[in-house]
Amino acid sequence: TTTRKSAASTQATEVGQWMKNVPQKLKNTDKALIAAYLNQLASGENTFKVRDVTNTLKSNNIKVSNPSNLMKNAEKARKLIEQVSKVGRQTTYRFTKEGEEYVRKKFPGLSKK
Repeated sequence: TTTRKSAASTQATEVGQWMKNVPQKLKNTDKALIAAYLNQLASGENTFKVRDVTNTLKSNNIKVSNPSNLMKNAEKARKLIEQVSKVGRQTTYRFTKEGEEYVRKKFPGLSKK
């Protein structure tokens, strides 16, 4: 578990560095999607959890009222992400091709890892 914690810490640091470069003029919902995508890139599993997105937003002082609902909307209505798995209340998502394109348009500073 120590390795898992240090990997999570490294991931959070990496994502935090990218979040500092997110354009301030973007809507907070788009910032949340960018945070989700950055967590997916840093995960090593090409997936993300809402919990990680929430932590990223909090640590970067970005207020989104309900990240979980935002992700459900991005999945169902906008088809930007898809659910990969669900264990208990913890859902794991992955960006669709359309979702990746959307995020890259909003944050051109991203380069494919």
